[in-house]
Amino acid sequence: MLVTIFYAPTDSFRRLARPKWLVPLVASAILALLGSVMVISVVGMGNLTRMELAKRPALVEQLGHQQVDAFVAEAEQSTSRRYFSYASAFAATPLLTAFAAVTTLAGLLVFGAETTYSSVLTACAWGSYCASVVTLAVSGLFLAVVDDYTIVDPQYMVALNAGAFLDSATTPPWVRALASGFDLLAFGGMAIQCIGLTALSSRVTRSQALAVTITVHILWVLVKASWAALLG
Repeated sequence: MLVTIFYAPTDSFRRLARPKWLVPLVASAILALLGSVMVISVVGMGNLTRMELAKRPALVEQLGHQQVDAFVAEAEQSTSRRYFSYASAFAATPLLTAFAAVTTLAGLLVFGAETTYSSVLTACAWGSYCASVVTLAVSGLFLAVVDDYTIVDPQYMVALNAGAFLDSATTPPWVRALASGFDLLAFGGMAIQCIGLTALSSRVTRSQALAVTITVHILWVLVKASWAALLG
Protein backbone atom coordinates (compact mmCIF):
# COMPACT_ATOMS: atom_id res chain seq x y z
CA MET A 1 0.00 0.00 0.00
CA LEU A 2 2.99 2.30 0.40
CA VAL A 3 3.12 2.38 -3.40
CA THR A 4 -0.44 1.59 -4.53
CA ILE A 5 -1.85 4.49 -2.52
CA PHE A 6 -0.46 6.84 -5.20
CA TYR A 7 -2.19 5.31 -8.23
CA ALA A 8 -5.11 3.32 -6.74
CA PRO A 9 -6.07 5.01 -3.46
CA THR A 10 -9.68 3.88 -3.36
CA ASP A 11 -8.81 0.21 -3.91
CA SER A 12 -5.93 0.49 -1.44
CA PHE A 13 -8.23 1.71 1.32
CA ARG A 14 -10.95 -0.82 0.53
CA ARG A 15 -8.45 -3.69 0.73
CA LEU A 16 -7.72 -2.82 4.35
CA ALA A 17 -9.39 -5.36 6.62
CA ARG A 18 -9.41 -2.70 9.35
CA PRO A 19 -8.04 0.81 9.76
CA LYS A 20 -4.23 0.78 9.87
CA TRP A 21 -2.55 4.06 10.76
CA LEU A 22 0.74 2.98 12.34
CA VAL A 23 2.64 2.24 9.10
CA PRO A 24 1.90 5.58 7.37
CA LEU A 25 2.53 7.53 10.59
CA VAL A 26 5.94 5.92 11.14
CA ALA A 27 6.79 6.25 7.43
CA SER A 28 5.87 9.95 7.49
CA ALA A 29 8.01 10.52 10.57
CA ILE A 30 10.99 8.80 8.94
CA LEU A 31 10.54 10.80 5.74
CA ALA A 32 10.39 14.05 7.74
CA LEU A 33 13.56 13.05 9.57
CA LEU A 34 15.33 12.28 6.30
CA GLY A 35 14.24 15.64 4.92
CA SER A 36 15.54 17.45 7.99
CA VAL A 37 18.89 15.66 7.82
CA MET A 38 19.17 16.42 4.11
CA VAL A 39 18.37 20.14 4.42
CA ILE A 40 20.56 20.74 7.47
CA SER A 41 23.49 18.78 6.01
CA VAL A 42 23.35 20.56 2.66
CA VAL A 43 22.24 24.07 3.63
CA GLY A 44 23.77 24.23 7.11
CA MET A 45 22.32 25.30 10.45
CA GLY A 46 24.07 28.65 10.17
CA ASN A 47 22.38 29.58 6.90
CA LEU A 48 19.01 28.37 8.18
CA THR A 49 19.36 30.43 11.35
CA ARG A 50 20.37 33.54 9.41
CA MET A 51 17.38 33.14 7.11
CA GLU A 52 14.97 32.81 10.04
CA LEU A 53 16.42 35.94 11.64
CA ALA A 54 16.14 37.80 8.32
CA LYS A 55 12.38 37.29 8.45
CA ARG A 56 12.31 39.52 11.54
CA PRO A 57 14.04 42.75 10.51
CA ALA A 58 13.03 44.52 13.73
CA LEU A 59 14.79 41.86 15.78
CA VAL A 60 17.87 41.97 13.55
CA GLU A 61 18.04 45.76 13.94
CA GLN A 62 17.72 45.42 17.70
CA LEU A 63 20.43 42.75 17.97
CA GLY A 64 22.87 44.27 15.53
CA HIS A 65 24.82 42.47 12.83
CA GLN A 66 27.58 41.42 15.19
CA GLN A 67 25.17 39.63 17.50
CA VAL A 68 23.40 38.04 14.53
CA ASP A 69 26.72 36.71 13.27
CA ALA A 70 27.38 35.29 16.74
CA PHE A 71 24.00 33.50 16.75
CA VAL A 72 24.66 32.09 13.29
CA ALA A 73 28.13 30.82 14.27
CA GLU A 74 26.74 29.22 17.43
CA ALA A 75 23.98 27.49 15.49
CA GLU A 76 26.46 26.14 12.94
CA GLN A 77 28.64 24.62 15.65
CA SER A 78 25.88 23.42 17.99
CA THR A 79 25.44 19.65 17.85
CA SER A 80 22.58 19.73 20.36
CA ARG A 81 20.57 22.17 18.22
CA ARG A 82 21.10 19.98 15.19
CA TYR A 83 19.82 16.86 16.95
CA PHE A 84 16.94 18.79 18.47
CA SER A 85 15.91 19.78 14.93
CA TYR A 86 16.05 16.14 13.87
CA ALA A 87 13.93 15.04 16.82
CA SER A 88 11.41 17.83 16.22
CA ALA A 89 11.03 16.87 12.56
CA PHE A 90 10.52 13.20 13.48
CA ALA A 91 7.88 13.95 16.11
CA ALA A 92 6.03 16.85 14.49
CA THR A 93 4.37 15.02 11.60
CA PRO A 94 2.73 12.21 13.66
CA LEU A 95 1.61 14.67 16.35
CA LEU A 96 0.11 17.11 13.84
CA THR A 97 -1.56 14.24 11.99
CA ALA A 98 -3.08 12.90 15.20
CA PHE A 99 -4.37 16.38 16.08
CA ALA A 100 -5.75 16.84 12.56
CA ALA A 101 -7.59 13.54 12.95
CA VAL A 102 -9.18 14.77 16.20
CA THR A 103 -10.45 17.97 14.59
CA THR A 104 -11.59 16.09 11.48
CA LEU A 105 -13.52 13.56 13.56
CA ALA A 106 -15.17 16.36 15.52
CA GLY A 107 -16.16 18.08 12.28
CA LEU A 108 -17.58 14.89 10.79
CA LEU A 109 -19.68 14.27 13.89
CA VAL A 110 -21.00 17.84 13.74
CA PHE A 111 -21.96 17.27 10.09
CA GLY A 112 -23.88 14.13 11.10
CA ALA A 113 -21.43 11.51 9.85
CA GLU A 114 -20.66 8.31 11.76
CA THR A 115 -17.13 6.96 11.93
CA THR A 116 -14.33 6.13 14.38
CA TYR A 117 -11.14 7.92 15.34
CA SER A 118 -9.12 4.98 14.07
CA SER A 119 -10.66 5.29 10.61
CA VAL A 120 -10.14 9.07 10.50
CA LEU A 121 -6.55 8.74 11.72
CA THR A 122 -5.86 6.13 9.03
CA ALA A 123 -7.16 8.44 6.29
CA CYS A 124 -5.22 11.43 7.64
CA ALA A 125 -2.04 9.37 8.07
CA TRP A 126 -2.04 8.10 4.50
CA GLY A 127 -2.72 11.62 3.18
CA SER A 128 0.22 12.89 5.22
CA TYR A 129 2.42 10.04 3.99
CA CYS A 130 1.74 10.86 0.33
CA ALA A 131 2.53 14.53 0.92
CA SER A 132 5.74 13.59 2.76
CA VAL A 133 6.98 11.41 -0.10
CA VAL A 134 6.46 14.17 -2.66
CA THR A 135 8.01 16.79 -0.35
CA LEU A 136 11.17 14.75 0.17
CA ALA A 137 11.53 13.99 -3.54
CA VAL A 138 11.00 17.58 -4.70
CA SER A 139 13.24 18.97 -1.92
CA GLY A 140 16.04 16.63 -2.93
CA LEU A 141 15.70 17.67 -6.55
CA PHE A 142 15.70 21.35 -5.61
CA LEU A 143 18.84 21.05 -3.47
CA ALA A 144 20.56 19.12 -6.25
CA VAL A 145 20.14 21.94 -8.78
CA VAL A 146 20.39 25.10 -6.65
CA ASP A 147 23.73 26.87 -6.43
CA ASP A 148 23.23 29.40 -3.62
CA TYR A 149 22.14 27.71 -0.39
CA THR A 150 21.97 31.00 1.48
CA ILE A 151 18.61 31.72 -0.13
CA VAL A 152 17.05 28.33 0.64
CA ASP A 153 13.94 28.65 2.82
CA PRO A 154 12.75 25.18 3.93
CA GLN A 155 9.19 26.42 4.43
CA TYR A 156 8.90 27.44 0.79
CA MET A 157 11.49 25.21 -0.82
CA VAL A 158 8.84 23.05 -2.49
CA ALA A 159 7.35 25.72 -4.75
CA LEU A 160 3.89 24.19 -4.99
CA ASN A 161 2.11 26.88 -2.98
CA ALA A 162 1.42 30.54 -3.67
CA GLY A 163 3.54 31.71 -0.72
CA ALA A 164 6.70 30.46 -2.41
CA PHE A 165 6.30 33.08 -5.15
CA LEU A 166 6.04 36.07 -2.82
CA ASP A 167 9.12 38.11 -1.97
CA SER A 168 10.00 37.53 1.69
CA ALA A 169 11.72 40.92 1.88
CA THR A 170 8.61 42.91 0.98
CA THR A 171 5.73 40.59 1.91
CA PRO A 172 4.55 40.41 5.55
CA PRO A 173 5.01 36.90 7.03
CA TRP A 174 1.30 36.51 7.73
CA VAL A 175 0.47 37.21 4.09
CA ARG A 176 2.93 34.54 2.94
CA ALA A 177 1.42 32.16 5.49
CA LEU A 178 -2.06 32.80 4.12
CA ALA A 179 -0.85 32.40 0.54
CA SER A 180 0.82 29.11 1.44
CA GLY A 181 -2.66 27.73 2.07
CA PHE A 182 -3.11 27.56 -1.70
CA ASP A 183 -0.87 24.50 -1.84
CA LEU A 184 -1.06 21.81 -4.52
CA LEU A 185 0.76 19.39 -2.23
CA ALA A 186 -1.74 19.94 0.58
CA PHE A 187 -4.65 19.60 -1.84
CA GLY A 188 -3.28 16.25 -3.00
CA GLY A 189 -3.00 15.00 0.57
CA MET A 190 -6.52 16.25 1.27
CA ALA A 191 -7.82 14.33 -1.75
CA ILE A 192 -6.24 11.11 -0.45
CA GLN A 193 -7.72 11.82 2.97
CA CYS A 194 -11.23 12.34 1.57
CA ILE A 195 -11.01 9.08 -0.37
CA GLY A 196 -9.93 7.29 2.79
CA LEU A 197 -12.69 8.80 4.92
CA THR A 198 -15.40 7.61 2.55
CA ALA A 199 -13.80 4.23 1.79
CA LEU A 200 -13.24 3.30 5.45
CA SER A 201 -16.72 4.31 6.62
CA SER A 202 -19.97 3.80 4.74
CA ARG A 203 -21.61 6.48 6.89
CA VAL A 204 -19.34 9.28 5.69
CA THR A 205 -20.46 10.87 2.43
CA ARG A 206 -18.13 12.47 -0.08
CA SER A 207 -19.62 15.92 0.56
CA GLN A 208 -19.18 15.54 4.33
CA ALA A 209 -15.55 14.43 3.95
CA LEU A 210 -14.77 17.25 1.53
CA ALA A 211 -16.47 19.95 3.62
CA VAL A 212 -14.75 18.94 6.85
CA THR A 213 -11.32 18.46 5.24
CA ILE A 214 -11.43 21.89 3.61
CA THR A 215 -12.65 23.51 6.84
CA VAL A 216 -9.83 21.96 8.88
CA HIS A 217 -7.30 23.10 6.27
CA ILE A 218 -8.61 26.67 6.36
CA LEU A 219 -8.45 26.72 10.16
CA TRP A 220 -4.86 25.45 10.06
CA VAL A 221 -3.85 28.14 7.57
CA LEU A 222 -5.47 30.82 9.75
CA VAL A 223 -3.59 29.53 12.80
CA LYS A 224 -0.28 29.68 10.89
CA ALA A 225 -1.04 33.19 9.64
CA SER A 226 -1.95 34.36 13.15
CA TRP A 227 1.25 32.91 14.56
CA ALA A 228 3.29 34.54 11.82
CA ALA A 229 1.62 37.88 12.57
CA LEU A 230 2.43 37.55 16.29
CA LEU A 231 6.07 36.82 15.56
CA GLY A 232 6.15 39.81 13.28
